[in-house]
Amino acid sequence: MILSTGIVSVLDMLAYSLEHEDFLTHELSDVIGSTKESQTFWCEDTNQPLYFALEQFVQGVHHSLVQDSQDQEGILPLKYLAQTDILRFLLSDPTSLPHLKMLMEQPVETVASKAVGSVSLTTPLKEAIAQLVEHSALPVINDAGEIMVMCVLIACLTLSVSVLCDGSTPSISPT
Repeated sequence: MILSTGIVSVLDMLAYSLEHEDFLTHELSDVIGSTKESQTFWCEDTNQPLYFALEQFVQGVHHSLVQDSQDQEGILPLKYLAQTDILRFLLSDPTSLPHLKMLMEQPVETVASKAVGSVSLTTPLKEAIAQLVEHSALPVINDAGEIMVMCVLIACLTLSVSVLCDGSTPSISPT
């Protein structure tokens, strides 16, 4: 079932903060829909076959809620299902699924399908975050074109939260 609002993620908060200097004064409801994924989210019934969640994840959904039946107090218990949860489950015993074992022996280039850009060591943090909103991770390269480090969305958030709050935009530098 598709619901009309999405799950708010760190990515939504970053995307929203880039567009609104005073973002910390806004309500959480303003952030919903800041990225394509949070415009809707999927909620599965607890008895729904795993196949249906996999179909959604292949289409770009990264997480879903699993809704159980109401408990005695009328509360709908929810659980969070992420792509990594499914991978962890599938890989917990690959020998029980011979086809999965065969697939896992394929070279990674078989499934690596999305090209990513890169940022330099002197890229302003605000620009790097804007690119991370689109790509989730970016290689950071030096002037010689060598990869120095991988800039991952959550690491960038950790580095920049206090900086974003006061509005400054420092450059990314290696640690």
